[in-house]
Amino acid sequence: MAGFDDKNQKDQKRRVERYLEGIARYLSTYRKREGLTQNELAIRLDISLNRYREYEQNTTDNAKGIPLDLMLRIAALEGNRPQDFVARLEGDDLADGENIQIDTFEEKLLREFRTVALAERRKFLESFEFEDETDKLIPSQMRWFVRIYNQLVRLPYASRMRIEREVLEAYIAGAQIEVGSEEHSNLLARLKVLLRYYFANFGDTERGT
Repeated sequence: MAGFDDKNQKDQKRRVERYLEGIARYLSTYRKREGLTQNELAIRLDISLNRYREYEQNTTDNAKGIPLDLMLRIAALEGNRPQDFVARLEGDDLADGENIQIDTFEEKLLREFRTVALAERRKFLESFEFEDETDKLIPSQMRWFVRIYNQLVRLPYASRMRIEREVLEAYIAGAQIEVGSEEHSNLLARLKVLLRYYFANFGDTERGT
């Protein structure tokens, strides 16, 4: 029985160690992605800077684990339920040093992404291959896309339609699309729909401003 108890204790200790390793990676990844300092995230979690550093650098006493109230606050950073966050730590498989588990927000993004036509999904992903690294005003395309989208959806519907029309017109003029190609035809068809709806519903209002 003594050998069995020793094995259980070792398994339990290793499990706690894995939790703390996963939390350290999570805190570091989350903080850097959100552009926070260690002190700012410590304040957000309502703990001291020194205590925060222990968890991010995984230098805390593993035997003590992590308090439940702090675990709940960490899980709440991205709106995760405690059980989901623990399950994420349980299945924390790493690839190239990054966590490949998905959180609640990522699940929602994936569901929406699947509603987009496959050809459009491919175009979106291919766009990252042509990022101009010399453009300092767009430090990361994904962050840029998300930030611009958040601003666009808050605009009036008429403004969003006008912006889409202007973007399509600029793209057709500058992208050297082959006239008569499928892409050219699809873009023109979309422009016609936008123009017809836009001027039928918002034309008078826009002209009066």
